[in-house]
Order: sequence, then C-alpha cells, then structure tokens
Amino acid sequence: FGMDQVADNNDVEMHFAAYTNDGQFDWMEDENYFKFHDPILMNSSGPIYFSAVGNYIHSPATGKLEIGSSLDNDLTSMYLKSDGGLTFNVATDGVAEANDYFSFKTQNTEVMQIGSGGAVVMNSNLTIGNNSENDFTITFDGGTSNGVLTWMEDEDHLKFSDDAVMDAAMKLYFHDEGGEYIHASADGTLEIDAGTTLDITAPTVDINASSKVDINKNLDLSGYNGSSIGLKLAGTLVTSSATELNVLDNAGSGGTAVASKAVIADANRNIGVIKGTALYLGTSGSETQVSASG
Repeated sequence: FGMDQVADNNDVEMHFAAYTNDGQFDWMEDENYFKFHDPILMNSSGPIYFSAVGNYIHSPATGKLEIGSSLDNDLTSMYLKSDGGLTFNVATDGVAEANDYFSFKTQNTEVMQIGSGGAVVMNSNLTIGNNSENDFTITFDGGTSNGVLTWMEDEDHLKFSDDAVMDAAMKLYFHDEGGEYIHASADGTLEIDAGTTLDITAPTVDINASSKVDINKNLDLSGYNGSSIGLKLAGTLVTSSATELNVLDNAGSGGTAVASKAVIADANRNIGVIKGTALYLGTSGSETQVSASG
C-alpha cells in the first residue's frame, strides 16, 4: 500500500468494510507505527513476538496469559516501567479461590507467596536493608495501636518500641540456648535460670518480697570485711566473724555447758558444771582464786 505514491505526511489507511462492524488500521506516516482502531484477537495460542521469538505474549490455554523474555542472567530481562503506580490485582471477581494468590518463583521453585487476604509466606531468608548506614524499621500498623521493631545500625542492636509478651511458659534464651533463659514457669511465677552462674551487678539491688525470701542453698557474702561490708540487720552491720558466730552454734541451753561453745545460763541464770584448772573471782589485778575441796 502506498508505494511512495502517497503524499508526504499522509497516513495510509486499511479499511475492512463489513455488514455490521467495520475494521481499520493505519500506517502513521509521521509517527512511524501502525495504529489499530479495533481490538486484536490472537487465534488459539499464537504469540506476538518482540525483537526475537524468545520475547512474546501469548495465551497458552483458555483464560491464561503468558509474557516471556529470553535474555539470561540480566536483571532487566523483564522490566515493568510506569511513571505512576503499578497495581497487581488478583481475585478481581470478588471471590477468593484456593489458587487466587501471588506466587514468586526462582528456578521453578516458589520462594514467596502473597495470599488473597494479604498473608505473606517466605520460603527462604528475608533480608531488610541494603548494606547502608541507616536504621531499618518494621512497623505493625494496627487500627488503634502500632508496633515498631527497629534495627539500630550505629548501636548494633534491635530496639522494641513496644512491650513484648512471651506466650505461656515460652523461654527467652541467652548465649547458646542452653541453660540461660528467663521464663514464666507458671502463672505468677518468673524464673531466671543459668547453667553455671547468675551474676547480678548494680550499685544497689533491692529485693522487695511481700512475704519471704527463700534461699535453699549457701549464701556467701564474699565481700564481708567485718567493718564496712557484710550482713546488716535493720541497718546495723554484723561485725562478728563466721568463726565467732559459730561459737553459738549448738551451744548448750538451760545452763548446760558444751565443749568449745559459748556458755549460756538458764532461766534462773544458773550455769552447769564447767571444768577448769582454776577459777578466779574479782576485778582485774585483784583476783582471788577459788578452790573447791571434798
């Protein structure tokens, strides 16, 4: 059509005159492309190729559409471009069927799935961030309250901006998921467990029990010095050493004397028999030896 006989800048038109509906497509001279005035239907599974037979659009079966590209090892082999937004919509009939979801595959293996209700399933690792110096945040956008989890880049830790609740007796592990954890073994009971040693370091440690503090093993005050550090009772430091206190352990009662122990008088202030080489009464420097006969 045309054969250079059409005047410059004039388009060449192809008309299909039918009984009810006509068809037309034009060669746009200035624009250098074909213009179709009506829809185009590809018969059966016949494709439309672009540049090469490996790049195509076709319908492999009724109700299905496939877009293919053949350039391997190139991130832009299939490139969707828009000056505005880009919308993907499934279940447009308003009915969510079992297979109405987004499926992302690599080497024919599904790596991610987005269900019709918005649920996301990842079948491998998820990396958030791009090796930059920025903090990265995951926000849980609720109707009334939001939850925020942030990776603090400079501080090198995760930051929870809201409370976190461990379900039932689940544990929060430390180090190697061995014996170091915190958990609620029962409703109202919190346990801090360590495989070897539990260190609590602070200028002041307050234990405010409403009924009692139960210690079923040794309590070792390793910093005790007898003058400023040690056990205090109602604010008063106990200055006696362990050896001195042990003198009272199993000491006689009711006036009965026990070897190598303190002597405690009975209710009448009497003391039983005490053996010795001599007994002196009096004040320092003027003692009188008392001896018994018979």
